[in-house]
Amino acid sequence: MGDDPEPVRVLLKNGADVNARSYNHGWTPLHEAAHLGHFEILQILLQYKPLLDIPATHEPEGATPLYFAFRDQNIDIAKRLLAEGADPNVPIVEDITPLHLAATAGWIDGINALLDKGAFINLRDEFLRETPLHKAARNLEKVAIKVLCARGAHEDLKNLDGLDYRGLLECAERYPDEWHVGDDMGTYCTYY
Repeated sequence: MGDDPEPVRVLLKNGADVNARSYNHGWTPLHEAAHLGHFEILQILLQYKPLLDIPATHEPEGATPLYFAFRDQNIDIAKRLLAEGADPNVPIVEDITPLHLAATAGWIDGINALLDKGAFINLRDEFLRETPLHKAARNLEKVAIKVLCARGAHEDLKNLDGLDYRGLLECAERYPDEWHVGDDMGTYCTYY
């Protein structure tokens, strides 16, 4: 998909399926627009009432358009999707949510946008049983930690290893490379 909105407008006006999936990724046009940061095309697609929380069937499996907005830290697309009713709590692989991604990256605007739309602050991922607060601690995102705590994160929740966010923060400060998690998934450790 290029960044010219006119072909998209013409196709949709002539009956193209706004929820059609690509063969290679299982993405819809909304996934593509969010992934590529094409806000104007996203606006056009939203006029045709696409499924907002539709998961990709392939790479990355389970990713929604909102996932791409948060992975790429595109606040305009993120806020527009949330305003349209995208569910801030829809998980992707291993129960990672957009809030896990925002916390992992220390993206304060994203954290606040999600919490303002009802994101569950204490959801745990499936793999390490970590909350967004744990992810922020792993990556030494101290401003994100303060925001999450101020917004009601349970500070004493423990992950699979029995560590609360303070224990993770201490480990990450001593061995940052071993405790860091990637910004794209929020769960995988560089070394574990």
